[in-house]
Amino acid sequence: MPPPRLADRILRFFCAPHRLEEVQGDLHEEFAYQVERIGERRARWRYWRDVLGFMKPFAIKRTIRAYPTPTNTTMLRNYLKIAFRNLVKNKAYSVINIGGLAVGMAVAMLIGLWLWDELSYDKYHKNYDSIAQVWSGGTDPQTSKIGGSISLQFPMGAILRTKYKHYFKHVLMAWWVGGYTLKLGDKNFQKTGEFIEAGAPEMLSLHMLKGSYASLSDMHSIILSKSTAETMFGNDDPINKSLKIDNRIDVKVTGVYEDIPKNARFGEVQFFFSLAIVGCF
Repeated sequence: MPPPRLADRILRFFCAPHRLEEVQGDLHEEFAYQVERIGERRARWRYWRDVLGFMKPFAIKRTIRAYPTPTNTTMLRNYLKIAFRNLVKNKAYSVINIGGLAVGMAVAMLIGLWLWDELSYDKYHKNYDSIAQVWSGGTDPQTSKIGGSISLQFPMGAILRTKYKHYFKHVLMAWWVGGYTLKLGDKNFQKTGEFIEAGAPEMLSLHMLKGSYASLSDMHSIILSKSTAETMFGNDDPINKSLKIDNRIDVKVTGVYEDIPKNARFGEVQFFFSLAIVGCF
């Protein structure tokens, strides 16, 4: 004899799924035993009593509310709202903190830029760690202080090439960096340049955009930085164009090189021309 169907439906509706099979099996066994012992009618009433009495908190099915899963965007939006409200609520404290953070970041960035500038000085040149500048030194007889200067006599170049040639691949002499007037037609341009010997483009590993490392081999040759060439000639090709230096010496453009960075020994130089032409000044 089966137990009351309605009672079973109520049990399935209210009972937790993971306990239903165990509970229902026990109630059915108990119902069969009671039918034999006290009769079907009384067993059915007892079955109803057992079903209703079994609806305890640990066995009742729980409804799980579905909450929306927060996304990263939602969480970020909430964080920003909270932060903004705190900033508005504590204005003086916020100004002090934000101002201090801004000043600290600015100082750190400036120090970082300065360090980068110092650590990368002269590294534009391919063999920067093998390039040296010869100085002269001496002791001042009046103060006994040791001093130095980059000013040398020209014979020093010949001595280094002959007696100490096994130490140097290139020995180049150069004149002072200075301001000169480059005249193109009826236009004058004030530029910074330097007289230097013909091996300079190769020794300084200049990035030649036009011409070659031999561009200063001619006495009346001049090579321009890219920015200087664009200022003077625009989009025209400057190669083989004639210029006049300080309205005295005629030269011809034989090369254009990429601008040297400012954090380099020759960073201010906007053009080089042959040292052999110094005698014409």
